[in-house]
Amino acid sequence: MTRLETDNLVIRVPQRAPGVPLSFKLEAGQVWGVLGPNGAGKTTLLHTLAGLLTPRSGRVLLDGVCLEKLKRGQIARRLGMVFQERHDDFPATVMETALIGRHPFLFLPGSVKAPRITVWRRPPCSVWMRLIWPSV
Repeated sequence: MTRLETDNLVIRVPQRAPGVPLSFKLEAGQVWGVLGPNGAGKTTLLHTLAGLLTPRSGRVLLDGVCLEKLKRGQIARRLGMVFQERHDDFPATVMETALIGRHPFLFLPGSVKAPRITVWRRPPCSVWMRLIWPSV
């Protein structure tokens, strides 16, 4: 089970003084909300928790390991993020958008062949997806 935690995290909010250090543990299955006025740093906090921005101070830990010590692929296989704004330069269906989340799992270290993705529909409205891994 994945655990995300912060240890005295202070985020970098442009044109703002450093805030109060934040320490918390978020266990798998928990649901949290981030509330605050416009410009308070909510999106900056989420980007920092995802490892997209570096903190001003403190640490973000994923399963007890500092994000700075993990490779992007290792982070992406355990932590996902959907951005609040989407630019439709390449329009996608809901299924195509969901499949983007599978990208970090397609080429695991040691895999030689690319997996085959099979998508099929079962009436009336269920959509199933199966990811078939070739033998390595």
